[in-house]
Amino acid sequence: MTVRHQDAPPTPFVYRQRVRPQDCAASTMLGHPRYLEFFEAAFIEYWRDRFGQLEGSLGPTRRLTVAEVQVHYLAAVRSDDEVRVEVALGRMTTRTIQVRYRAFVGDIRVADGTSRYVCVDAESGKPAPLPEGIAS
Repeated sequence: MTVRHQDAPPTPFVYRQRVRPQDCAASTMLGHPRYLEFFEAAFIEYWRDRFGQLEGSLGPTRRLTVAEVQVHYLAAVRSDDEVRVEVALGRMTTRTIQVRYRAFVGDIRVADGTSRYVCVDAESGKPAPLPEGIAS
């Protein structure tokens, strides 16, 4: 039986996506906008796994919007590589969610990233609290 220490980080959610030729820049490597798309897809699947379908779990009056994103490129990714993105929640407040990403091709770490999402009122676009059960 494996016993985890109380302070051990939770196992990250894992998302995989194969790189298509159209994902690559003229340099034949994965381009900057595509990393953001891969990270966004990984977050959506993480959310679905943890809270359910995005719109259903937020309800009809709330949306999430990206307020900040940061990507650190560590190694090249090419067409036909399978990218494995590990997703973990960082700091959460009543209105914001920070997400951490680590991307790998095989055992090679190719990128790290973070994004911060803000919950907003669907009609006004002003910050709104996350639904109960999500921020808690």
